Amino acid sequence: MRIVFPFVGATPLVAVGLAFLVIAGFAHAAAPVDRKLPRELLGEWCFVNSSNESTGATYRRGHCPTSEGRITVNVDGFRGHESDCKALDVAVVRSGNYRVKFTCRGEGETWTQDYRMSLEKGKLIMTELGASP
Repeated sequence: MRIVFPFVGATPLVAVGLAFLVIAGFAHAAAPVDRKLPRELLGEWCFVNSSNESTGATYRRGHCPTSEGRITVNVDGFRGHESDCKALDVAVVRSGNYRVKFTCRGEGETWTQDYRMSLEKGKLIMTELGASP
């Protein structure tokens, strides 16, 4: 059996480049996933308007008179009426705009849901991007 080393016979520049790619690949694979929601999204939010697929649901910051229409966002996820969602991945799309994958539980079911969460004029906009069972 013959063992072949990928850097043998390569020019020093190619060998260094290949070594860098291998090391960078391991470093990227070991990078932790961001699961914390940013500070500007945290707090209690009250439902303001109807949700539709293009604009999402709008919430104003502050106390709500009833639990329906209220969500409480913390660094780990959010809790709403009869549902609790934990962040699995938080990605910055641009300043004040995030794509977040949640695992949610409520009414005896569990599902994964992606949202776009953004702040516009002091209001929280949550747009559903997709779900899976």
